[in-house]
Amino acid sequence: MRAHLAWALGDRDDALTAAEAALTLPPTNYTSTEAYSAPSLVGALASAEPRDPAERRRAATLIKRGLPALARYALVFPIARPRPALVRGLVAAPRDPARAASALARCS
Repeated sequence: MRAHLAWALGDRDDALTAAEAALTLPPTNYTSTEAYSAPSLVGALASAEPRDPAERRRAATLIKRGLPALARYALVFPIARPRPALVRGLVAAPRDPARAASALARCS
């Protein structure tokens, strides 16, 4: 939750740091969905408009580690199933709007 809030408030560094910390959290129940989706979601948002090469690397690492974990989490907790598609759509959007639209259509 901290990563999402920090991103919404424009504190990119705190958002990325909180998302990196969330990678170490074990899923406990369906209420962990927000925390479990934070790494890949904040990574996708940061990768869309990175400020510098270091931020681009941090964002890529969050997506690389967070998206597979989120996909596994969604297998156990179906409430999270739209989240991996949302992240894939956000990652694809800057490069391939058609692919992003297809991924986002699977979010509903």
